[in-house]
Amino acid sequence: MFSKQKLATAAFFVMGMQSVCAGGSVTAVTSVQTETFKAPEARVELVRSTGTDILVKVIMINHGPGTFRLLRWNLPQDGHLTSALFEVTRDGHPVEYHGRMVKRRVTPADYISMEPGKEYSATLSLSQAYDVTPPGQYKVRYSVYNQSAEDVKKIELIIIDSSELVIERK
Repeated sequence: MFSKQKLATAAFFVMGMQSVCAGGSVTAVTSVQTETFKAPEARVELVRSTGTDILVKVIMINHGPGTFRLLRWNLPQDGHLTSALFEVTRDGHPVEYHGRMVKRRVTPADYISMEPGKEYSATLSLSQAYDVTPPGQYKVRYSVYNQSAEDVKKIELIIIDSSELVIERK
């Protein structure tokens, strides 16, 4: 299984080649804050931990001065994971993502417009894509790459991370 970092590197390379071939450029942005741009704050909260599942709520707040365009699948309102949105470990060992991996071409309709000062959330079941049944100490971190392409010749990948949520399961 490929790590999220390797997949992101490959995706970044492919998008970069597509953009450069079209005469454009690609930029990777992480945790950037300027007068005109700030990536949203993300956090993960435990909703419920049962014997077979961990239910979490991802909360994102746009503290920036303007609207932030977030890809819908990075905060799935329907609760269905279609990519590895989380980095999960159990007792310090990675828990692999075994869920759906949907490849898409990004269109303007694929974005949620996050208004300044507003909070957006989604509740997600980790068991749909991660083996969270064994007991142990789980650490869950939300980590996504959000493609911003206002101009098709200039693509930016914005990394949005949360702090870790620690869950003890016995």
